Amino acid sequence: MAGQILARNFDPRNGLSVLKEPRLGVLFPLWRDAFCMAGYDVKVVYVIRDPLSVARSLQSRDALSISHGCALYASNWLTTLDGTRDLKGAFLAYDDLLA
Repeated sequence: MAGQILARNFDPRNGLSVLKEPRLGVLFPLWRDAFCMAGYDVKVVYVIRDPLSVARSLQSRDALSISHGCALYASNWLTTLDGTRDLKGAFLAYDDLLA
């Protein structure tokens, strides 16, 4: 199923394909296998955003408490870093990305 979604939405012959999803770390093993089977050379760009800014955004959008938002931020990062530790990657500040 993941492979079919990739085939419909991405083309490995393109010079660059990007998948942006803050919660991707949880499902990354599934997507990683699909990308590799489709011929992609998978690399990671870790976009670092201020945790309090993320928590405030979650509070505004989803009515989560600041502590819950910070806990989600930390959990997502730990899962992502654990699941991608063997991949080449780069870190980028969120504000620099927007600029």
